Amino acid sequence: MSGKKLQPATRATQFSRNVLRKQGMSTDERVHEMQGVSFNLNNKSEFVAEIKVLWREAQARFILVGKYLMAAKERLPHGEFEAMILNDLPFGKGVAYQLRRAAEAIENGLLIESEIPPNYSTVYHLSTLASKEIQQARQEGVIHPEVTMAEVKSFKRKLRVIDAVEVDDNGNDVEQTKVRTELLGRRATIVSQIAKLEKELESIDRKLGLKSVS
Repeated sequence: MSGKKLQPATRATQFSRNVLRKQGMSTDERVHEMQGVSFNLNNKSEFVAEIKVLWREAQARFILVGKYLMAAKERLPHGEFEAMILNDLPFGKGVAYQLRRAAEAIENGLLIESEIPPNYSTVYHLSTLASKEIQQARQEGVIHPEVTMAEVKSFKRKLRVIDAVEVDDNGNDVEQTKVRTELLGRRATIVSQIAKLEKELESIDRKLGLKSVS
């Protein structure tokens, strides 16, 4: 460890690259130094501020990686983009796809960078929502920087259940209405059959001189 002390982000304009250079280290060197450095932080608010800055930096990184992937897919010759992911990058096609989709959602305005959590996979799942569903998620308070993957998946499951239930103009479940109509028809048929049986029994009873069972 070099013995360097890092100033808290709130006192050094959130560690821009220029600030890091003034401290004599690159971004990667700062990450290395963080493993054992004695921080010049003294109270909870300073620790909270620093951790939040680093957390948001993590978000900015995955968005930037996603944007690079978008550019690579657009500019590289056919087949070279996929080969690059498979052979040269430290993650696979699934992660690359999620990073790219997350960045695309920011680029096309579907999601706002300030409202998303610092987790590319969670942002990816948000990006799979339709524009109307995004608006509903905002109205229900689902989209915010602290939202978890579990909360997003729960919201999506709720949407799918709602979508699976078709309703008529009066808000009635179409499928259940069909079932009810079918049951009413079956009941009417049974009632008609009972009435016919009763008439046949009355006819037989008269011939036998018996009192009607009805």
